[in-house]
Parts: sequence; structure tokens; C-alpha cells
Amino acid sequence: MVYGQDSVDNARAQLRSGSDRLRGRFSKLGALLDEARHDVLAFLTFP
Repeated sequence: MVYGQDSVDNARAQLRSGSDRLRGRFSKLGALLDEARHDVLAFLTFP
């Protein structure tokens, strides 16, 4: 789970892993997650 990670690096790795797994069966969904990576991880920059 991306939102439960304790560091930016771990969250990025988790998101990458999830999008890679989805890409196997749902290529468009994997690509969508890749494109939205910045938005999905934006919460990590909040104080």
C-alpha cells in the first residue's frame, strides 16, 4: 500500500511495483498509474 509507507523512496518503490504488476494484465491501468505518479505521491511533500 503506497499510503502506508514510511519514506518517499519506499512509496515510490511500492507504486512502481503495483503499476508493474497491473501492466501485465491491464496495460492501460499500469500506464495510467505511471502518468499519475507525481499526483499520487504528492501527499508525501506535505508537512
